[in-house]
Amino acid sequence: MRIQLIQNLICILITSVSLNAQGVTLSEAIKSAMSVDPTLRASKLNLLAAEENIAMARSRLLPQVSLQGTTSQLTQTTSQEVTGGADISRSFTGPTANHQIVIRQALFRPKEFSNLNLIELQNELIKIKYEQDIEDLRSRVINAWIDLLGSNKIVQINEKPLKLIEKSVAQEKAKYLNGDSTND
Repeated sequence: MRIQLIQNLICILITSVSLNAQGVTLSEAIKSAMSVDPTLRASKLNLLAAEENIAMARSRLLPQVSLQGTTSQLTQTTSQEVTGGADISRSFTGPTANHQIVIRQALFRPKEFSNLNLIELQNELIKIKYEQDIEDLRSRVINAWIDLLGSNKIVQINEKPLKLIEKSVAQEKAKYLNGDSTND
């Protein structure tokens, strides 16, 4: 938290020193970097997947209903021997059906509860990782911003003596052309 406060103060200081550099403000640079950084995008997708995992783990604690059914056509032939050596045969054909509905709600499911707790802890870890990725990106953009401002200041500092040297060279050239130079 203290590091973030220091970073925010640096942001405010830099922004007040130079309202823009290369036509882009610091907040615009941070927003732009956040929209294109692949690490941050992957971290955000991991966070969304972890939240879906929590929903799936919670659904395992809800009542479960299953329905099964089978129907078939049964054909059966029976034969019977009767006295006198004759056989009597009969065929029966008819449908058979078997349907089941099962409703299950256990009051205590330690495996599902421990799985839910594990997934919630993983989600917290992924949230922290996502926040760290955001802060890391902000820090990299701020450092690049500071480097850019420092480079601009170095250029300005080096340009001032060059202007003075140019004036001095122009004066010496004018003296030389007028014959006021040294007689060495």
